[in-house]
Amino acid sequence: MRKFVIDDFTVNPDGNEIITKDKTLKLESKTMSLLTLLAENAEQTISKEEIFKEVWPDMIVTEDSISRCISQLRKVFNDDPQHPRVIETIPRKGYRLKVPVQFIEHEHGKSMKVERRTPQRRHPIPPWIAGGIAALIALGSIYGVGSISRGQGWAIIIAAFSVVYLIFYYLDRKV
Repeated sequence: MRKFVIDDFTVNPDGNEIITKDKTLKLESKTMSLLTLLAENAEQTISKEEIFKEVWPDMIVTEDSISRCISQLRKVFNDDPQHPRVIETIPRKGYRLKVPVQFIEHEHGKSMKVERRTPQRRHPIPPWIAGGIAALIALGSIYGVGSISRGQGWAIIIAAFSVVYLIFYYLDRKV
């Protein structure tokens, strides 16, 4: 695995090391695997299920294992869980690395830093199709209000806007 830089820390996954200006810190292999997973998906939320799948494949562990690794990483990065600067807990979802990551490429004995860009989210439905569906639903519900009794009309509008909300909610989710 390539080395990468987070803040002022150089991370060497192959050696399970984090190198600062004045010292080298050793990490447990699972803690390093978790940090590498977060770095590869910088600024995106990684679910606890995905962490279990990637860091502890074919093993049964509890959320305490993740918490212990995150705690070790926060200690290394001097990160406060109440006011996170590096690793953020997303309640009931997972964790994300808040800072940009630079991966180090080696070229003929020289090292060159290359900033990793966060991959674009892929949506199951193109936004223009979802927008068209939402517009049709909204127009249909407005038209339906005039032809249906007053009490049922509001129910149709609420249902239509609920459908529109759900469409955009699922579009915004990571696929």
